[in-house]
Order: sequence, then C-alpha cells, then structure tokens
Amino acid sequence: MGGFLSETYMSSNGTYLGDAGGPQIIKWPSGTKEFKFTTSVSTDSTSIELLNQYNGWKASQK
Repeated sequence: MGGFLSETYMSSNGTYLGDAGGPQIIKWPSGTKEFKFTTSVSTDSTSIELLNQYNGWKASQK
C-alpha cells in the first residue's frame, strides 16, 4: 500500500499492524490458506507521462 497511490487499509482476515503509524503490515496466522485484504484508493489528479520519463532517462544514458 502507498507508493504513488493514495491507498488506505480497510479490512483483512489478518491482523493489521500499521495502526500506530508504523509500517503497513498485515500478519496472518501460520497455516492461513487464503489471504484477503481490502484497500481504498483515492483519486489523484497528479499524473506522470511515463514515455516522457523513459525518453529523458534514455537520453541521459548516452
């Protein structure tokens, strides 16, 4: 969760350990066969055109 997206933990069938502002980690008991979690992603009006980023990087490699 996180990165470029505004993603927020909603629920899981494990224990969420990120409530205190630490790392966003979910812990499942040993033997868990199905791992479920739900997040919410908010709309971000900021975007980056990846082709321009790639072309700039490629030009800098010469």
